[in-house]
Formats: sequence, C-alpha cells, structure tokens
Amino acid sequence: MNDDLRQMVYQSLADVFGIMFYIPIEPLADQPPREMWESEKHYVEARIAINCGDGSSFQAMFFFPEDLARNIAINFMGIDEEAVDEEKVIDAVREAANMAVGGLLGKIDPEAKCQLGIPSATMSTGFSPGGLLDAPGACVYETEFGYLWIDFGNLDRIG
Repeated sequence: MNDDLRQMVYQSLADVFGIMFYIPIEPLADQPPREMWESEKHYVEARIAINCGDGSSFQAMFFFPEDLARNIAINFMGIDEEAVDEEKVIDAVREAANMAVGGLLGKIDPEAKCQLGIPSATMSTGFSPGGLLDAPGACVYETEFGYLWIDFGNLDRIG
C-alpha cells in the first residue's frame, strides 16, 4: 500500500474510531515487538467483502483485541460494562468494520464501483499476526486497549 493511501486509511479509521467509539488510534511505523502482541490472548475477528464492478472481490479483515472490542460495544451502544455480552461485542465490531470500510470506500471510490458485503465477526483465541506482518495491505494501530490489526487486502486496486 502506498503512503498516500495508507494516510487516507488512517484518517478514515481515526475519524470512525474517534468520533463513533471515542477511542483514538495511532498508526505504527513498524510492527510492534512480538512480546507486545503475543500478550493478547483473545481477539474478535471481523471480515467484510468488497465487491468491485469488474467482478473482482477481496476482504478486509480486522483483528480486535477483546478489550478493544468490548470498549467499542460499551461506547457505541452506551451501555454499562456489565451489560456487555458476546452478542453485543460481535454486533459492535461488525458495525465498526462496516463503518470503517464504508467510510474509506466513500473516499477512494467516489463513483461507487465497489460495494460492501455484509460483515461477519467471530470470537477467536488463536490469532497470530504472523502472516499479516508482510502483507502489503496490513496496518497496525495502537489503542489504549491493545493493537488493532487490519488487512485491507487489495485495497490499492480501487480508484
């Protein structure tokens, strides 16, 4: 992903996470040290398909540390921590992925040649960013609740 697109991705995500969820994010210039991301045991994985007008498609994949996902649910739904359950967390991260990718597509695909699929999400205990470390569409953001890992796949093909 080129630097201009990477900056556009960050601005779009910072808007969504800051305004909708009250959670600031900061991009990392380099991958975090292994001991930093290995300390996270539980993640919530969200996926959303991007279907382009030329018949091609790809997925954006989000890997939220469970604490981040729970706080997205709390802040977005305006509920107490005690009211958060797995279903609310799943709903919140699906909506987060939808808003993040939808907002970004609005900027890089002004002619709306691409469409979003319906996001899915699942709880995960086996996430390791090993394969993401070298993926050209991968981004890592630091939050107060852990590292948010995102793989935008072939996003650079749009536009």
